Amino acid sequence: MKVEEPDLSMELMSQLQRQLSALEAGSFKEGQSAEGVGRAQAKFADGAASEIVSLLRSFNPELAEEELSRDVHSIIHTNSVVGHLQPSNLQALREYVPLDRRAWLGPDIQRHLARQRRRRPFREALQIFQRRRRRLVKDSELPATAVGAVGGCALGSTGGGALGMLAGSYFGAFCGLVPALVTFGMSVPVGAVLGGAAGLVTGAAAGGTAGALGGGFLGRTAYAQQLFRSGADWALRFTGKGLTQAPGTGGTH
Repeated sequence: MKVEEPDLSMELMSQLQRQLSALEAGSFKEGQSAEGVGRAQAKFADGAASEIVSLLRSFNPELAEEELSRDVHSIIHTNSVVGHLQPSNLQALREYVPLDRRAWLGPDIQRHLARQRRRRPFREALQIFQRRRRRLVKDSELPATAVGAVGGCALGSTGGGALGMLAGSYFGAFCGLVPALVTFGMSVPVGAVLGGAAGLVTGAAAGGTAGALGGGFLGRTAYAQQLFRSGADWALRFTGKGLTQAPGTGGTH
């Protein structure tokens, strides 16, 4: 979508650039921490869009809503006024006031901005939840995997050892049949004991290894799925009246 450059006086363009630069400097200080970056960019986008509207109004108080909306749209989506901004802030501003006006939350810029401001608390709360969820995953994923691995190892080694002992006993007894005539039958139980012992050790080791791997994987997967379900339920409950409301359904303001 091609957007024409705004038809602005040099004085207005210069003043817009100065005001946006000042807003950007303030948002840079607020966004020093990792958690503050997203919040600072959202605040900058709202402040920058509002400042553009305010300055356009001050230079031409009789500007119609459609002309105002068109001028703000062209200012934000061309580079003559906002091209000096940091790429992350520029992207945040252009996402806040989308290029496609069909994605706006109102028929004009002022109603779009008003509805964007009402949605901000919900977006910020969702971002906080997502950050906490990532920390929770990082802190709790290892214990969940370890519990699954220990449980799987116990079950696998028990089952594998039992099967190994049974198979080894039969195999040892069978092998003891060969010298049974010489040993007067004593080689059969001895072979069964030796085969059972060897089968027990081998089966327990193999079963424990397989059980630990499988149990750890299942524990991690089950934990991740449970966390995802609880997070999705929380987000739906929290944002059901805000973020999930379709644009334009809140009535005319």
